[in-house]
Amino acid sequence: MPVEPCLGSLECVEQMRALDRHVTLPRVERYVLQAAIASLYAEAPSYDQTDWPQIVALYDKLLDVWPSPVVGLNRAVPLATVADPETALAEIQKLERDGRLPGYQYLPAIKADLLSRLGRTSQPAAAYRQAFALAANEAERAFLAERIADHTFSA
Repeated sequence: MPVEPCLGSLECVEQMRALDRHVTLPRVERYVLQAAIASLYAEAPSYDQTDWPQIVALYDKLLDVWPSPVVGLNRAVPLATVADPETALAEIQKLERDGRLPGYQYLPAIKADLLSRLGRTSQPAAAYRQAFALAANEAERAFLAERIADHTFSA
């Protein structure tokens, strides 16, 4: 059975208010924080209107209660918008040195995107190739192959 979106409905507004109340509690569970992050992405009318600073702040709280390297990686994505791609890349490099994400395809994929955004034309292709080698999903492999081609041609 398909799930109907609740955007704009009274029920959705009430759910968002309840979520807001839980996020401000002294001890917040990781699931509440994950839901709050997802809701900010979902309720944003556009990329430009996304509350990126709030998303980073929620990821900071999530890292406090659940210090997962995947959470750190996910945090780097909005951090690139709030701070800049260089700051986010420094976080990615820390995660690489940490060594807890070997074989996790999204680490080199995000690194490649940040390198590309920084205009480092010779570096993204290698990181995209690494992500491609790790990807098991055909749709992701097709996307990464396109990114490799884009960056190999322009290098």
